[in-house]
Amino acid sequence: MPKLDETQSKKNAGLVGEELDAAGQESETKAVKWIKELENDRQKEELYEFGKNQEDLEKKRRYSKNPYYQSLLNLATEELSQYDIPPGYNTDIILKEDKILFGLQKVGFRWYAKGMSICGEPKYDINCVQRMVVQMMLSLDELEEQHEKHRTKSGIQLPSKGRLDI
Repeated sequence: MPKLDETQSKKNAGLVGEELDAAGQESETKAVKWIKELENDRQKEELYEFGKNQEDLEKKRRYSKNPYYQSLLNLATEELSQYDIPPGYNTDIILKEDKILFGLQKVGFRWYAKGMSICGEPKYDINCVQRMVVQMMLSLDELEEQHEKHRTKSGIQLPSKGRLDI
């Protein structure tokens, strides 16, 4: 990503300020129009990114499996890097034969892992990678709730070290 100079930074700040003003205005019709435009731009950007990833994977799968598998692993790592991992938790993504494994751990406790088989069709593999990362983040939320709040997803109270509720 190129560095921004002062004028570009002020221009970007002005655009963000304009977006916030338009989205938060009292006239709902004008706000809806602006928000629709922002959402359409975001969807176009996501579609472009998806197409770029798919094209890259298409090229790499033509010659041999290794670059294709490595590209999928890089995509998974990039997708995961978009999320914040709370301190005290580890995540890891590894490539093993024709599978990608997604691991999650509370430091000092056991690892939880889930994996996907690589089918070789970029459209399906990209979708699977994105879904696995989302599932991993949902599992992280559940794991964090169990360890930090001592409660399961269904609300069952779990015992904590040094604490006995009777």
